[in-house]
Parts: sequence; C-alpha cells; structure tokens
Amino acid sequence: MSIILINNPGRSGYMTDWDRDQVLQDDTYLIHPLQHPQDHSNPVIYVKGEGSTVTDIEGHTYIDGLSSLWNVQIGHGRRELGEVAARQISELGYFSCYAGVTLIPAAQLARRLSELAPGHLNYTFFTSGGAVSNDSAIKTARFYWQAQGKTKKVKIISRDHAYHGVTMGAMNATGISSYWPGFASNLPDFIHVDAPYPYHYNPQDTDMECGEAAAKSLEDMYCQFVSHWRDPTNVVLNSKEPKTTLTDVNNWVCFENFTQRMMFLDTINYLPDDILVKV
Repeated sequence: MSIILINNPGRSGYMTDWDRDQVLQDDTYLIHPLQHPQDHSNPVIYVKGEGSTVTDIEGHTYIDGLSSLWNVQIGHGRRELGEVAARQISELGYFSCYAGVTLIPAAQLARRLSELAPGHLNYTFFTSGGAVSNDSAIKTARFYWQAQGKTKKVKIISRDHAYHGVTMGAMNATGISSYWPGFASNLPDFIHVDAPYPYHYNPQDTDMECGEAAAKSLEDMYCQFVSHWRDPTNVVLNSKEPKTTLTDVNNWVCFENFTQRMMFLDTINYLPDDILVKV
C-alpha cells in the first residue's frame, strides 16, 4: 500500500477553508488519469503535505509511501523550493529550449548533473515526466541505430509486470496487459519477457525458481531472434528443429552475465556463417 493512514481525527477535528461538496462539484470538470467512475465515486481530497505525510480535507494524515507518483523524493512542504520557483517565475516563467535557444537555469543544471552522474553520463535531456522520458529514450535508441545504418535494430524489450507510463510508446513497453485495451494500439517490435518477480509466480516447471525462469525466458527470446525455425510445424508437418548448439541449452557455456552468454551464442552460431558469406 502506498498511502497509510496514521491519524483519524474525525470530520469535526479539522478546520479547513475548503468545502468538500464544492470541490467535488469542481472536480466533475477534471479528467483524471486512468479514471473510472466507480473508482472515483468518493475520492480523497488532499490539501496539505509536510515531509513524508499528507493531510486530506477532513484532517486525516497519511504516510505518502509512494512519494506521490515517485516524484516527491525530498518530501512535501519544502518552502525553500517554493521560494526559488517564485523567484524564477517572476523573472522568466517558461521558454522553449528548442535548438537555437538556451536558458541559464537549464544549462547550469545540466552541467551540475554531469558532475554528479557516474561514468560517461554527461548529457541531459529534460522532460516533463517519466512516460515522456521513456518515449524519448525509445526514440533516441531507434534514431541512433537508424543513423548507424542498422535500420532493423528497432526492438524494445521490457519485462512483464513492468510499468513505464501511459503515453503511446511507454504504454506499449509497459508489461501490464490491463493498460492496453481500448486504444487500438499494438505497436510492432515491443517484446515482453518474464520478470524475476516472485509474487504470484506460478511456475510451469515446479523445480525452477522464479529468477531462473525469467532468465530462461530471455534465452527463448534469443533463440527466436536467430533461429530460422521459429515454428517448424508451419514448414514441415510434425517436424521439429534439429538439435544444434543453439537448441541444446545443456551445452551452453554458463555465464553469469546474460550479455556475455548471448555474445558467446552469437560467436558459435550465426557469426561464422555471416563472416563466410561476407568473405
């Protein structure tokens, strides 16, 4: 649970300038994310936050365990942030940073982040939220490979149960099927594989742990990428793919790192043929 009630004074124990009925009447004009009438018949109205807690219009205080939507990590009620924001808004509230334009606070923050970030993470693209960040990352990755001339490198791989946002691209990357219906969208080249998620894990193989099953899912996905016999019965009735180094998992060299394992399989499978053809 992300919100935990820690104080319940009752309706008479809290004074507020807001009238609940008036707020609910105003709320009828507001479209909420993932809104369903039944779930929104009696909404909680939050009016104040302090540190890790929030207070509703009736005076109940809650621990905000989810940091609102994972974006209030430094806590509610930080007056110093409000003062800084007020100073900036009084000077320049907003201006686009499209190419040909820059802003002093954005440039200064980008430089500061490059100093704090590890390794080669030296550049920042600012967005308005997590879903837009994921959409931008998907576009950046695809654009990079297009620019490299590798136009077929477009697949986006994410885990089942993973949440990435509700914009069109992020929704297709999200591994929660209840987010998909109703939008006439099933974008190609978005692939979901098992997650090492023990909760409600129902293994087909009772001897296989959750993490092992998730790793095997990645191996199955790799075989689909490089095998010409994805479904042999569609080629020859009652046929099966012949046993090769690729299909016989027992002969795979054991690497703890999945990337190293895939590089090994590349080396012993399609790379030799690929090199011979190019020669």
